[in-house]
Amino acid sequence: MSLAPQPRQLELFKSTLPRKPYCSDDLGVLHIRPAETALQRRYIQHNPPPVIAWLVFDIDKRSAVEAWEGTAWDDEKLPQLPPPAWIASNASGIGGHIAYGISTPVARTDAARDRPLRFAAAVEYAYRQRLGADRGYAGLVTKNPVHKHWRVYTPSLDGGVYDLAELSEYVNLPKKIPKRDREVGVGRNVELFDNLRQWSYSAVRQYWRPDGYNAWLDACIDRASEMNQFHSPLPFGEVRAIGKSIAKWVWKHFTPVGFREVQSRRGKLGGRPALGEPWQELGISRATYFRRKASVLIVPD
Repeated sequence: MSLAPQPRQLELFKSTLPRKPYCSDDLGVLHIRPAETALQRRYIQHNPPPVIAWLVFDIDKRSAVEAWEGTAWDDEKLPQLPPPAWIASNASGIGGHIAYGISTPVARTDAARDRPLRFAAAVEYAYRQRLGADRGYAGLVTKNPVHKHWRVYTPSLDGGVYDLAELSEYVNLPKKIPKRDREVGVGRNVELFDNLRQWSYSAVRQYWRPDGYNAWLDACIDRASEMNQFHSPLPFGEVRAIGKSIAKWVWKHFTPVGFREVQSRRGKLGGRPALGEPWQELGISRATYFRRKASVLIVPD
């Protein structure tokens, strides 16, 4: 292992930073600075608000290097986790952050394509379990791997960047993530998506009027902010983006015309919805109905 980041890790990390990331030399106070300035601080925001480019895990009471290297002992059927992009730790070697790069960053706020986000949450959960990483880590800032304050190891020769399918091969993915773990890390984004979406299906009817979209958009953002009651709340930028995405998607797919068609079908059945077809009430497909009804972090086949 080398004691300095390899060029690939260094350049990729710098290229994926937010334009103005949170940063600090003291976690008690975070500042927003241009990326060039932020790179001079010990802690820095590693993921831009719209996407997840890095999965970072916080190791608390033991060596982060040993945490990664020792991941095979607990299940002989599973291989050791792949080499991460970097491991940054204190001078003592106790504690630290383990980071994996995602080759195709995952959108946090796309209501039309939430399956990759659910997959990312499942992978993150499985890696957190295998590594014994801290559940309380908010995931907003990481130990800056290009700052001289940290001991930085780069185990991977090819950059430590993988697609989610590759990462999933090393762990047992959950069919359903426990409730408490849906309220940390990437799971918070999924939880907020699901809760806000369920509320929006009926709430949108109040805004079906000329020029009603702006009021509907504000209502979604306000509601998302109210639902952001996690132990480590999501940054407002992410909350606002989720609210905007849900507002846009629901406004497009839940329309007065579609609602009248559903009511018409019900009328032909004597006011009763088609037996066993509640998705017609919502004006969505059967597959979409059951996917949302499950409200679990499903993974690809």
